[in-house]
Order: sequence, then C-alpha cells, then structure tokens
Amino acid sequence: MKQNAANPHQIYTDIAYLSDRMLSRHGDIIFALVILALSSSLSFFAYERVLNIERPESILSSQLKAGSRQFSVIQNNKCVGSIESKLLHENTFYLNLTGELRFSHGQERFQANFQSEAYFNPLGQLTESLTKLTNKESRVFVQTHQVNPIKATLSANLGGKRFSHAMELPGPLILSQTNPGWYELQRPPGSPGGELLHTFLKPASEKLGITLKEDAPCGDDQQGKIDLTPYLNEANSLVARFLPFIQMQYRSGSEDD
Repeated sequence: MKQNAANPHQIYTDIAYLSDRMLSRHGDIIFALVILALSSSLSFFAYERVLNIERPESILSSQLKAGSRQFSVIQNNKCVGSIESKLLHENTFYLNLTGELRFSHGQERFQANFQSEAYFNPLGQLTESLTKLTNKESRVFVQTHQVNPIKATLSANLGGKRFSHAMELPGPLILSQTNPGWYELQRPPGSPGGELLHTFLKPASEKLGITLKEDAPCGDDQQGKIDLTPYLNEANSLVARFLPFIQMQYRSGSEDD
C-alpha cells in the first residue's frame, strides 16, 4: 500500500535526518538555530509560544490578538531579546513576526535575528509561510506552501556549507475567531506527525525559562543572554535516544505497508 504524503513514519525520518545532520556536521549552536527556525516557522509552534498571549507574562495560551504588538523576551529577570508581531485580517489573514534573541554557550556569544511571515486564505487555512533566521555565520530559511499536506523546505548556509531538505506535514492549520479580535490557531486533531513535532519542540521555552512582557522596553542594565548550555545538553541526549526509536518506527511502518 502506498504511503500518503503526511505519513507519520516519514516525518519521524525527516526529523532524524535534520537532527543527525546538524549534530554531526555543524555542532550544538547550529542545532539550536535550526530548532529555533523550525519552532518559529512550521507554523503553530512559534505562534502558540510567542504570539499567542492571553496574559502579558504567559506564553502558554493559544490565543492570537489582532493588530500590532511588541514584547520583551525575559529570562531570569534579564532582557534577552525583543519580538514584534502583527496580525492583520481583511478578506485574508496575514501574520508577521520579527525579532532578535541573544545567546551564550560556554565562551561563545551570538545574536540571532529572525523574521517570519504567514498567509492564510479566507477560510483561515495556512497557505504559505517563510521564516528567515540569521546570525553572522549562518542563514536558515524555512518555507511552507500548500494547505494539506503542508510542504516545508529547510534551506541553510551554515559556515559556508549549503544544504536543503524537504518534508511534508499534515494540514490544514486554521485560524478561527474565538472572540472579537482574538483568534485561535488549530491543527488537525489526533495528528501523529503533529503530536510528535509538538512533543519534540515543546520543551524549548519551558527549559529555557522564557517569558514575554508586552510594551515593557528593557534598559541597558537589564540586558542578558539566553544560556543554551543546559538545553543543548538535554537536546543532544534526547536526539541520541530518539534516533533508534525513529528508525525502528520507520522500519515497522515500511513492513506494514
């Protein structure tokens, strides 16, 4: 039997491919950048954790508020970045997310700038999106198109080395109004691939202890950096444990088909 486009076993394999390539060739920092790119571009991850704010200091709500909003990114009472969001709705929806985050890892210090745009049709379905994540040495682009399945392409220039990888995710992703001026981004219920990606990326904001404060500019004495070391150590361990499981699941799925 032929596998459909959004087969969860293929998604397992795609995640394994990305994780293995990042860890084996480009090190911890690049792996972190790719995770950030995926979380901000493959649609519902960033929008649930960055824009979807019901209370100014919470990043756990699933609500999107129309209009323009500005946030300071806070970790350990220090300002580690800034984010600006814009959600516009006429006949269609347009979502824009820009910002910068400052990081540290051992003796390394760097800043990542990102911009993400997403377009939704009159039914509220995601039709295309583009995310750009850059620092001094690396460029990561994640582009999606098509309603269902959602086709995603990850392209990167990492220290002068280029690569590209395509994958497919179950769709559609839909923006629906919950209250006047407030929207909720919904993913397909019970989607195996969506749940796997959600589980894989969910710990980022929680492990890093990040919160957002709206309309709260940070002074020079409040500046800080996100220490990636604890999260990267755990991420490396997770990937090392996760890859054999992915391979086993994929082999099992191939045999079933």
